Amino acid sequence: MRLQRIKLRAQAHEIEQRYGVRAVDVAKATQIANTLLIAVKPQDIAGLLSPLVGPVAASHLVIPVSAVVPPRFIARQLGAA
Repeated sequence: MRLQRIKLRAQAHEIEQRYGVRAVDVAKATQIANTLLIAVKPQDIAGLLSPLVGPVAASHLVIPVSAVVPPRFIARQLGAA
């Protein structure tokens, strides 16, 4: 798990440098953005949604981009349906 976090941190830094964007964790994203684009592999969706339950409000626009995970599943997980 620790190696994965280091790898992700390195990837985030690379993305920040290459594209000039700010990489933040999901909890911080809900505080600074009104629109959340969810683009993860289906096996990673549960790990992403867990920290979003609560911080995501009705005012957020959540856009799922996954061919396998139906939007209604994400809405139920986040408490919107």
